[in-house]
Formats: sequence, structure tokens, C-alpha cells
Amino acid sequence: MGGIVNVDKSSPPYGGAHLLTTEAPQPAQLEKPVVLNHGTVIRDDVVPKDASGQPVFAPVWQYMCFS
Repeated sequence: MGGIVNVDKSSPPYGGAHLLTTEAPQPAQLEKPVVLNHGTVIRDDVVPKDASGQPVFAPVWQYMCFS
């Protein structure tokens, strides 16, 4: 098991880490704030996306769910 890894500065498999962090803005800091930060995983309107419109954290979710 790895230590704490910032996903903004690393890529899968994140050194086998089980604790991942990010410096991305939280929903409350975005244009469309949500009451619960966890809403970002199910609400497309607040999911952070890259320039091509793809979810920024797609590789992170792939790692967490399928590794």
C-alpha cells in the first residue's frame, strides 16, 4: 500500500495508494455550488471537466473502482 497521493501530480496506479487527494476546487467554489460535496460524483453539471469535456477525475474513479 502506498501513502497519500495527490492525483493532480500523479497518474494511475498512484503508487498503490489508498488515500488520494486533489487541489481541485470544491463544488462550493464553483459557479454552481451544491449542498453536499459528494454530489459531484452524480451531478454532471458540477463534475469538473477538462478542455475536451471529459471528467477530470475519470482515471481516479477507474482506479478506485476497478483496481
